[in-house]
Amino acid sequence: CRVLHSRVWRKSGGTVVFDIVANRFLYKMVRNLAGFLLYVGRNPRQTPPGSAVTLLEARDRTVGPVTAHAGGLTLMAIHYGASDFPFPDDPY
Repeated sequence: CRVLHSRVWRKSGGTVVFDIVANRFLYKMVRNLAGFLLYVGRNPRQTPPGSAVTLLEARDRTVGPVTAHAGGLTLMAIHYGASDFPFPDDPY
C-alpha cells in the first residue's frame, strides 16, 4: 500500500481528525494507524523515536497499541482515475 497523503488535526470542540489517502487499504489498516497515533498523542514520553518504523517493519499489527474503534471512521470518497484525484491542490 502506498499512503499518498495523511494529516492529523484537532477541530474546534476537540474532535481529532485523521485524514488518509492511499492507493489501497489493508484490513484494519486505518484503525491500526489511528490507534498508534492516538497512543503517541496520549503517551508522548513513552513512545521512543523510531517506534513507528519499528512497528511497520515488524509487519505484525498485534505488537502495536490497541486498534482504534471503528465507530468514528468514515469512508469519504473512492477515486479510480488520476483526473478525479483530489491532491495536491485540495481546498482543505
